[in-house]
Amino acid sequence: MRTGAARLTGAALVGLVSIAAAGWSLASQIEEEGLTAGRRAWQIAPLPENLLPASSPLPPELPALSTSERRAIGRGLWREPLEPRLFNLLFADSVRIGRPDRETDRLAALLAQLGWRYTPAQQNLMIRALLDERFGDVLDRVDALLRRQRQPALAYTVLAALEGIPQIHGEVLDKLLAEPAWRSDYLSVIGPESAPALLEARVRTIDALLKTRSGMNREEIAPSLIALNASGRGRIAHGLWVRQAGEPADANLVHDPVFEQVAAQAGTAGPGIPFEWRLGQDLGYAAQTSSLGVSISWDRRGVPAFLSQTVPVRPGRDYVLTVQGRASDDSLQRLLSPLLLCATRAIRFEPAGEARQGQPRWRTGPLPASCDMGVLTLNGALDTGSGTVTIDLERVSLQFVS
Repeated sequence: MRTGAARLTGAALVGLVSIAAAGWSLASQIEEEGLTAGRRAWQIAPLPENLLPASSPLPPELPALSTSERRAIGRGLWREPLEPRLFNLLFADSVRIGRPDRETDRLAALLAQLGWRYTPAQQNLMIRALLDERFGDVLDRVDALLRRQRQPALAYTVLAALEGIPQIHGEVLDKLLAEPAWRSDYLSVIGPESAPALLEARVRTIDALLKTRSGMNREEIAPSLIALNASGRGRIAHGLWVRQAGEPADANLVHDPVFEQVAAQAGTAGPGIPFEWRLGQDLGYAAQTSSLGVSISWDRRGVPAFLSQTVPVRPGRDYVLTVQGRASDDSLQRLLSPLLLCATRAIRFEPAGEARQGQPRWRTGPLPASCDMGVLTLNGALDTGSGTVTIDLERVSLQFVS
C-alpha cells in the first residue's frame, strides 16, 4: 500500500479487514474429482502480514494446491470454462503461495469479469482493490454484493468507510443518487460512535440528497440526524432536518406545536427524531395523542417527563414558554414544571407574571454559554397533591425575548 494515502485508507482498512478476520475465511468444497479428496479448500485469499491487530483470529495455515488438484481444476475449466468458483480458487492459491504479480493480476482480471454473481470472488477482489487503493473498484464490488443481497453487514461497513474518504465520496454519492434498493438500509448504518470522517461525510451526503427532486424521506434521514445530534453536531443536524421537515411557523422554536405530526406518527415503528415530540410513558403516568393534542394521565407521584423535544437556542438569550390547555382539577402552572436541558445543566423556567386561564407562561434568564441546543422537557411538578389528574395540552410555544 502506498504510504502517502495511508491516512485516508485507514478507516476503510479497519472496516474491511476486521470483518475479514472474523468471518471471511469461508470454507467450501469444489465438486471436482480428486480436488477436495476429503479436505476443505479456503476460497478467500490470505491477507498481508501485520495488517490485522494481534488479537484478531486468523485462519489456519493451509498448504498450496497440489499438482493433482490443479489438474482437477484444469479439467473442470475444460468442461466449464466460465466457472468463477474455479478461477477464484486458483486466484486465492496464487496469492497464498506468492506467485508473480503478473499471473495473479491475470487471474484477478478473469475473475473480475466472471465473478459478479459469486460472493467469495467479490470478497477477494474487494480486498485486493482496497489494498491497492482502487476505491472505485471496491465500490463496484460492494454494489454488486448489495444488489444480490449478499453479505450486507460487510458491504455496509466497507461502504461507510468509503463514504468517509473524500476522494471517493462523490462516487458513493452517485450510487445513492441512483436510488438503489439498498439505499434506505445503508443510510441507517450509522451511530454517534461512527468515525468522525463518516459523520462529517454524511452531512455532505444528506445535503446533496435533499437537493434532488425526490429528496429524503423521514425513515432515511432519521438515523443520521440521531447520530449527528448525539455526537455533538446538534446544530448541523437540526439545519438538515429543517430542510427536510420545514420551518416552524410564527417564530416558534417548537416543531409541531399543536401535535398534528406526532398524532400522525403515533403507533408507527419509525425512529424518533430528537427535534420532534417524544411522549413519555412509565409507571404512574402516560402521555398519548388525543383529539385535542396530547392527553396526560398522571397519579401525581414523582416528577415524570411527560414530553420533550430538542430545540435550537442561543447562549445569552431569554426564552418564554407558553402552554395552552387545561387540567381536570388543578391549574397547568401548578402541575407542570418545564426544564431546558443544556449539556450538563438543567435550566428552570420561572412563572412569567399572572397566568391567563388555561395558558400559563414561564421564562428563563439569559442562557449560559453551554446552551447551543437544548432539550425542552415538560415535567410533572413536585408535591401537587394526590389522586390521578388528566392534563390536556393543545399548543406549546417557545420564543426568545432578548
